[in-house]
Amino acid sequence: MEPTRAQKKPRIWLLAAMIGLLVFLIATSLRKHLAFSTGQSSHLGEEGVLATMPILPPVATNHKTRKNILLGGAIGLLTVLITLAGLLLAQFLPAAQLPNSKAQSGKSPTPKVSQLPFESGVIYPHWQTDAYSLADTAWQTGIQTMKEQTNAHWIEMPVLFSQATSDSIEIAPSSQSTPTLNAFVEGVRSAHALGYHVFFVPLMQVRAAGGWSGSVQLPTNRQQAWFDAYWHAILPYVQAATTNGVEQMAIGTELQWLQQYAPSVLWTQLISREHTIFKGPLTYDMNWSSLDFPLVSWLKDPDLALVGVSSYIPLLDTAKTIEPDAIPALWSQKVKSKLDALASEVGKRVLISEIGYRNSTDALYQTWLATTSAPPDPQMQAAAYDATLSNTVSDPQIAGTFFWGWDNVGRFAMK
Repeated sequence: MEPTRAQKKPRIWLLAAMIGLLVFLIATSLRKHLAFSTGQSSHLGEEGVLATMPILPPVATNHKTRKNILLGGAIGLLTVLITLAGLLLAQFLPAAQLPNSKAQSGKSPTPKVSQLPFESGVIYPHWQTDAYSLADTAWQTGIQTMKEQTNAHWIEMPVLFSQATSDSIEIAPSSQSTPTLNAFVEGVRSAHALGYHVFFVPLMQVRAAGGWSGSVQLPTNRQQAWFDAYWHAILPYVQAATTNGVEQMAIGTELQWLQQYAPSVLWTQLISREHTIFKGPLTYDMNWSSLDFPLVSWLKDPDLALVGVSSYIPLLDTAKTIEPDAIPALWSQKVKSKLDALASEVGKRVLISEIGYRNSTDALYQTWLATTSAPPDPQMQAAAYDATLSNTVSDPQIAGTFFWGWDNVGRFAMK
């Protein structure tokens, strides 16, 4: 049952009742004084009926006294009524309707900008056709364990798409490594059931030796065809993600050559296509190696809420170890400074869409490599993660951090 206003504010109503009683007493007293000033007094006669008894003749100032009594009573009654009206106004008038002193003076009040919640996330990729589904028991169990052992409120679910060569315009889900639509949907629902927010990220794979998403490059006359093929490949997953309440989505990941050299109109077209279906926050996730490139204009598209960065920036130039206490300052110097500079230039917050550190003594060197011959060092890995969080959680220009990854990611595994 919805509580009444009297239940919500009992003190206000008690005060109102007291003021009402005071008004009644003032009115009664005033009535008696007026009756006295007219020269009559009422009392009960011996037979229980009202009788009128004469009183002493009024003095010469009787008329003035009556006026004073009337005036004083009226002022007192008016004061009480104004007080009561003020209390009731404060009770029922929303605060937003009260006049603003700055607005009255002709100055616009300074808006209060509330910081959006930090996206504390973990990436847990699986690479098979039933990945993320109820049949993928390793993933289903893993996200439960991850919920119990970490403070992650977000989970990033990458989906792999591929093309044969760097200049191919035939793009499709991988026949062996991409979850089916049903498997993807089951994963989204399971993540939501555990209280996670879901970040859907399409990844591109070039199957030719040495190829990666950043190497996709095409002549001008084939670039529109590539963007069309890419859109049609990811479209079913965009629709499924939208239908099932995915909270955030990337339009692409680490497409470094296309990011810099494809016409901006093709990128804004892709953003518009995706935004037409998905109304939540969109991001594009660039690779850290392109942070030193000139900023492309389409990253400022207003429908792109965030700019993501795969932040595998090395903290050391050689394979050595340092004291854990020194890592936060080093991280600030090497990584935070670049991310903040990007946020300032692009005019929107930056999302660390992917970052990871190996469980190894050389965790801070060549941080993008998943393998190493160095011995394990979980303390060094944990210190690197702590340095990341200590530099980002309170930074208003960084929207969140997604760690690569929980398991199934080689030496990067956090599990």
